[in-house]
Amino acid sequence: MICPKCKSNNFKRNGWLSGAKQRYKCRDCGKRFCETTGELLHRHRIPSQIIRVSVFFHLFIPARTVQIFVRFLFGCRISKDTICSWTKKFLKQMPEIKPMINEYQDIKIRHTDEKQIKIHGKKAWWWNTTDHQGNGLTSLIAAWCQQRTT
Repeated sequence: MICPKCKSNNFKRNGWLSGAKQRYKCRDCGKRFCETTGELLHRHRIPSQIIRVSVFFHLFIPARTVQIFVRFLFGCRISKDTICSWTKKFLKQMPEIKPMINEYQDIKIRHTDEKQIKIHGKKAWWWNTTDHQGNGLTSLIAAWCQQRTT
């Protein structure tokens, strides 16, 4: 463990935080910190389990849908922008994704859903693509054509 401010490993114990975490103080710069300082889940009012579930779901489904799941499962309200922000922070910390991201480019997670529908008794496929906030981007309906041979 090192000081998040000056990167020194010269620190001492400095009491406890309310969540039963050991607190430390850097002897070089005076910064107070704990083990989780600077991490993705540091200093959030929402429990880390809810953040993890939200980020995991948002990797596969739109933020609006995640918002509904979190409200139903945990009984708390989280905005779509917050879910997107958490996911963006999570993806920026992943080493295999960092080279693909430049500092001016936002990460956009898209979700495509397909459904089989019937139009005038014939099978058709309906594809919907949404962005990371659940806004519709494209919609496509393709009819299933089947030729009969007699």
